Amino acid sequence: MSGVPRIFPSFHDFQGEEHKMKFRSRLGKDSLIFKAEDGNSRTCCVKIVYHPYGEEVHRMLGRHNMAPQLVGISRIDDGPTMIVMKMFDDSWQSLYTFAQRHPRWRMASSQRY
Repeated sequence: MSGVPRIFPSFHDFQGEEHKMKFRSRLGKDSLIFKAEDGNSRTCCVKIVYHPYGEEVHRMLGRHNMAPQLVGISRIDDGPTMIVMKMFDDSWQSLYTFAQRHPRWRMASSQRY
C-alpha cells in the first residue's frame, strides 16, 4: 500500500513481546499518523516522529484518559521513532483541533515568551 511506512515491520510491546505490524491507512492527509494492525489483528494507531518523544508524559496523559494508551515504541538509531497506541474512537481530537475550537487555549498556546 502506498503512503505508509515500510521501515517498521514489527514492534515490541512494553512486556518485550514482538508484534508484526501492518499499516492500513494514513489518518489525515498531511500527518504521520496511521491506522494499523498488529500480528493479532488488533487495530492500533501509529505515530511516526523524527524528534525525541515524551514517552513519560504520554503515559501520564494516558492514565488520565487524555491520550490514547501506549502499546509500544520502536526506535531506529539516527532515524524515526514509531509510537504504537491503542486506537482511539471518534470522540478523540488532536490537541491542535482542540485549541482551534476553544479560543482560550488557542491564545495561551500562541503566546510568545
